[in-house]
Amino acid sequence: MIDSSTEVVGHMLYLEFKHDKSSYQMMMFPPLKTSTLSQMPFTVFRRQISPAVARKQWRCYQGPTPSSTMPGPGSAEVQASTWLSALTDSTMQQLSTRGWTLYKEPIVVELTQFDVDVAAKGKLAYKALGRVNKARKFLSFEDYWKQS
Repeated sequence: MIDSSTEVVGHMLYLEFKHDKSSYQMMMFPPLKTSTLSQMPFTVFRRQISPAVARKQWRCYQGPTPSSTMPGPGSAEVQASTWLSALTDSTMQQLSTRGWTLYKEPIVVELTQFDVDVAAKGKLAYKALGRVNKARKFLSFEDYWKQS
């Protein structure tokens, strides 16, 4: 019997950018089905932390919920892709022009149905964040914003 609480239903992307002693962290959740079979929109959690503010809350940004009125196959994917491009292009452009650089490599983390259900409500999936932190530790990510 498969335990549905640990079954992998998707993957999330974690990016970390560095500038001086500050860090900009992003977790990107793709559109996935919740346990109630509704569609979770593309969701991004992000925060900027530094030695002065090392415990800042994550902000949630959700793309448009796919509408059933849009004609044609794949329209939900086009809509999500357009929103994702607008968010990431503007954010990446701002980070680049302000001197931020990608720190180490992106991390891909598995998601369970519980993670998807929590993120669909606009709340941070702390179990997924725990898996990110385990990967950060394994990959020797440095918490440089904690240093004085």
